[in-house]
Amino acid sequence: MIVIRIILYVYRFVRVTIDPVGYARWIGVRIGNDCHLPGARESMFGSEPYLIKIGDNVTVSHDCDFITHDGGIRQFRKIAPDIDIMGPIIIGNDVFVGAHSVLLPDTILGDRCVVGSGAMVKGHFEPDSLIVGNPARRIGSVQDYWERARSKTVPTFFLKPKEKRKFLEDYYWHNSAD
Repeated sequence: MIVIRIILYVYRFVRVTIDPVGYARWIGVRIGNDCHLPGARESMFGSEPYLIKIGDNVTVSHDCDFITHDGGIRQFRKIAPDIDIMGPIIIGNDVFVGAHSVLLPDTILGDRCVVGSGAMVKGHFEPDSLIVGNPARRIGSVQDYWERARSKTVPTFFLKPKEKRKFLEDYYWHNSAD
């Protein structure tokens, strides 16, 4: 029995590493096209992955968790042994979820939302929201975010790793005293 569990664990680990989106679909997540799950891991979609719906062109950064149930209800199973609290997590199209974020039951992110790293997200957020914090809250629109971020951008997205490193070292360290 333990050998089967080990084999299954290794299989899941390899599958999520090689094809995270395919893995998500395999376990029941409803996930759209052109989605990216860098750093996905076997446990990120929790125990009810079939309650998660992710739209098209969504990026969920590394070390994020989707929690579709409220484990605290366990404290009341002495008086009501069969109870659970569950809720879906729905992510619209063109959404970015920052690293180390947690999405809780009954959460809906509208289209074109940006979730900042480390956010603890619960609730309904309108499209084009910039969402940060613990608990997460809307602090502005995605357009506000762009206006603040535009002056900080660097043209590195299409560079190869060595070119990117050279560019960034020249850009950030050319005037510094090492």
